[in-house]
Amino acid sequence: MGEIVVKKPLVAYPDEPLDLVWERFRRSGVGRPPVVSREDPRRIVGFLALSDIVSRIGWGE
Repeated sequence: MGEIVVKKPLVAYPDEPLDLVWERFRRSGVGRPPVVSREDPRRIVGFLALSDIVSRIGWGE
């Protein structure tokens, strides 16, 4: 079985505007992007659900 290697994985940062995160991940098809530290991108600080972004921004209203 082959391996899938992503050289630059799609991530979000804690200080990044949600509308930018939404656009990037919506286009990629990733449903739960990891949120990583800018200082140490190998450190995952959380995950976002795109449904959470929609409800937070209010697009679902």
